[in-house]
Amino acid sequence: MTTKLKALLATATIAAALATAVNAASARNLSTSNQNIRVVWREFSLTGGIENRCDLTLEGSFHYRTIIKAVLLVGLITRADLNRCSFPTRFLSLPWRVGYGLFRGVYRI
Repeated sequence: MTTKLKALLATATIAAALATAVNAASARNLSTSNQNIRVVWREFSLTGGIENRCDLTLEGSFHYRTIIKAVLLVGLITRADLNRCSFPTRFLSLPWRVGYGLFRGVYRI
């Protein structure tokens, strides 16, 4: 898996986790009710010459329940499962670091 794809997955993961798990957001902090991260995609598409469609599940945890809005490491992705892939695929080198940089409304890739 390329570094660019890893970075894209990590960015998408934290954006999705923050969008769905944020309980209350003050001007300075983001708080969650749970320190666990679990993001599930159906029909996630991996491309690199040949398109490979898979079900993707990412799991991990935040280091703290309250995250200060500053550029910093906020958690880890410790499990990545690809199921029902068109072609055999696997991830290498877990865990992945999850960082906070900026969050403004809707995240678009």
